[in-house]
Amino acid sequence: MLRRARFVVLLGCLSCLGAAARAHPFLDMQPVPPTAVSSGSSYVLTMVLEPGDTPIVSVQFDFELSSPAAFTPPSGPIGSGFTFVYDPVADPTHFSIVGDFSESPLPEFGQFSVAELTTVGGLADGTLSMLDSSGIVALEGGEPEEFTHEAFSNVRFSDEVAHVVPEPGPSELVASGVAALLFLSRTARRGRRV
Repeated sequence: MLRRARFVVLLGCLSCLGAAARAHPFLDMQPVPPTAVSSGSSYVLTMVLEPGDTPIVSVQFDFELSSPAAFTPPSGPIGSGFTFVYDPVADPTHFSIVGDFSESPLPEFGQFSVAELTTVGGLADGTLSMLDSSGIVALEGGEPEEFTHEAFSNVRFSDEVAHVVPEPGPSELVASGVAALLFLSRTARRGRRV
């Protein structure tokens, strides 16, 4: 009986903690970073913002290319209320996506398209990274609170969003084709034995 009472008390405490838990803003990036992009291949970065239970007042997503030759200049549709900031002449390695929603915060529990940027992988070992200056200001209990990209995005363990890998040469393509044929022939032989 005493065990059951302790268990009920424990469940009550856990439910109180769960009620106090907050769903903070999240920037979903697809494909999930870090992504390998073959040199010469198209790369589409799709970003969707989810406020959680904290209405969003402003956003600033800052990105950096390791060199102007890492990727071609990004372009594509930008979501309503967001602005794409990029000057390929003055600063070809940095771009930002910003949004000021102080007059009308993005409501909680919604999904908002930020951008769908298309670029092409350039020189091998080039990178696209999200900078530490990126941030979201959201209303937590009616008060503005800033969230860093480690707290709001799926770019967590490194700042890298994408990196360029060498395009596979003819010998690598032939080797992968031979391996695939061997696998298929073994699978077919096993299927006939059954």
